Amino acid sequence: MKLFYPPMAQHPAGFATLCTALAELLEPTQTVVLRGPRQPLREWHQALSRLYLPDTLTLALDSAAQSLPAALDKPAGAAVNAYLCRGVNCLAPIRDLDELLANLRSRPMIQNG
Repeated sequence: MKLFYPPMAQHPAGFATLCTALAELLEPTQTVVLRGPRQPLREWHQALSRLYLPDTLTLALDSAAQSLPAALDKPAGAAVNAYLCRGVNCLAPIRDLDELLANLRSRPMIQNG
């Protein structure tokens, strides 16, 4: 990144992919993995879809889903469990929708300058 920064600063349009990589380096992409029974899972997913979260990937996985990759194979219980991850760091499971929404809304934004 340091090597290409001077030309990136002068001509950012010519380095769109590298600028995206820099943004992800500065502020890792956020992932929300929802696990639980189908109907409550749908309600949580709809609540999240009402928020503007351009840098968040939300995955709603029914508790019946099997053979998932290790990163997505989160425990599913009788209620929805949400796993909020930023980069490779995940919070403890969140079992309350309002708590999840508060966590998502409180994410600090990158400031210019």
